[in-house]
Amino acid sequence: MTTTQQNAADYLAQISRKNTKQARILFFDREAFADNSKYLYLHMLKHYPQFEIV
Repeated sequence: MTTTQQNAADYLAQISRKNTKQARILFFDREAFADNSKYLYLHMLKHYPQFEIV
């Protein structure tokens, strides 16, 4: 195997690795930051730091 082929194989192996996904929770609401989704969002931020709350 040539150096170029080895470099290509190494590159493909690197980009083919499985990435771990981060637990992410999304909240959607109207244009305003209000109502139930506001309080649920704030509660999740405070009590569930292991998740990425967006």
